[in-house]
Amino acid sequence: MIRHYDRNTDTFHITPVKHRFVARVKDWPHHHSTATLSYRAGAAACRWQPPMLLISAMQLSTITRITPEQFFAWILGREERYELVDGEVVMMAGAGRRHDRIVVNLTAATHLQINGGPCQTFTGDTYVVTSSSTRRMPDLGVDCGRPDDDSITADKPSLIVEVLSPTTGGFDVTVKLAEYQSVPSVDYILFVDTESPNVHLYSRDDDRLWKNVVLKGLEAVVELKKLNVCLDLREIYSGLEFRPKPRLVDPFAETDEPTGGFHPS
Repeated sequence: MIRHYDRNTDTFHITPVKHRFVARVKDWPHHHSTATLSYRAGAAACRWQPPMLLISAMQLSTITRITPEQFFAWILGREERYELVDGEVVMMAGAGRRHDRIVVNLTAATHLQINGGPCQTFTGDTYVVTSSSTRRMPDLGVDCGRPDDDSITADKPSLIVEVLSPTTGGFDVTVKLAEYQSVPSVDYILFVDTESPNVHLYSRDDDRLWKNVVLKGLEAVVELKKLNVCLDLREIYSGLEFRPKPRLVDPFAETDEPTGGFHPS
C-alpha cells in the first residue's frame, strides 16, 4: 500500500493494489490534521479512519478514534451511509434492487401489524447502540421504547433486521450478530437472504437464552410472538424471482441413448 501526502492540495493519498482512494482534510471536523481511507480487498465497505497526525513524509502516528457525538455531527447532511465501529467511521456499501425490494416489503408488513401499538417501526436511517463506541445501522427494526422525535438512535430496539448481500452476509451473521445479541432490549434478530427465500431467526426466550431457526421456502412464516407479528416469506419476497439452482449430474448414472446413437454389438 502506497501512502503519499500532497502539500499543494492538502490531500492524503492511499493506493492499495489496483485501487486508489483520496481523503481530504476538510472532510473531518478536526483542525490541522490528516485523514485516511483504508481498503480491505473483497469487502463491501470502505473504512474511513479518523484523523492522524503527520509525523514524517511516510509515517503516521496511532489512530485517534472519534466519539459518537463527533460522528453524528460529521454525518449531518451527507448522502452516504456510515456506521461508527469502535470509534472508526465505516462507509456502508450501496444496496441493490433486490435488497431494497425486500426492505420495503418487510417494512410495510411489519408496520401494518404494529401500527397503533406501543412499538414503532424504524428504517435504515436509525442507529442502534451496541457499545459505547459503536453505532450500527440495520436495514430496519422495531423500537419499543420512547425515542425523542429528533433522535436518530433507537431507544429500546426489540427487533433488528439485516437483509444480507453476497458480499456482506458472512460479516453480518458473525460480527453484527454478537453485537446485536448484547443489546438487552433486543428479542429478535432476523437475517434475510436475497438470493433465495431463506431467513435465519434468532430469538431470546423467557430465560434470556438465544435460540435460532432457519426457515426456508415461500410457505414458511416468521412468528414474532412478543410483538404479535407474523411475516410470511411469500410476502417478504413479493415481486422477486429466483434463479433455479444448478443441478448436479452424476457422470456414472445410466442414461438413455438418443435415437441414432452408437450401440456396440
